[in-house]
Amino acid sequence: KSERPEINYSYYQVPNSMAAPGKSAEIMIRRDGKGKDSLIDPNNTQVIMYMELENLGKIAVLLNVNNKKVYCVFNTQNEQAKAAMVKGEEDLRRKLAAKNFDMNKFQVNVNPAMCAIKPYLLPMVRLEDLLRIDIQA
Repeated sequence: KSERPEINYSYYQVPNSMAAPGKSAEIMIRRDGKGKDSLIDPNNTQVIMYMELENLGKIAVLLNVNNKKVYCVFNTQNEQAKAAMVKGEEDLRRKLAAKNFDMNKFQVNVNPAMCAIKPYLLPMVRLEDLLRIDIQA
């Protein structure tokens, strides 16, 4: 968790056994409230995941959860990865239903620019909080 009170998400890096050694999967989860002690409400949150898979390339997943209704968007690097995600839609739907979640939207895009976590992270940073450092040699 961030020590900065204006940041309201948790960020995790976890080992990714389905990629080359040294690659991690990244996960961001929105928290309610401000400060490092704010909590995550699993029924109302946003989860962003990024991973690189050996056979499918880079994939970013955006999950919005609102009152147990799930909106799921996958961004993939290529058509092969898109086809794999589409093929798993019904399985994901069943697994969410088993946990009392209803998937209202399932979308898969081939969008290499959004196959990273930074495009989702940067809008969460207030521009006025950025510090510019100029160095001359």
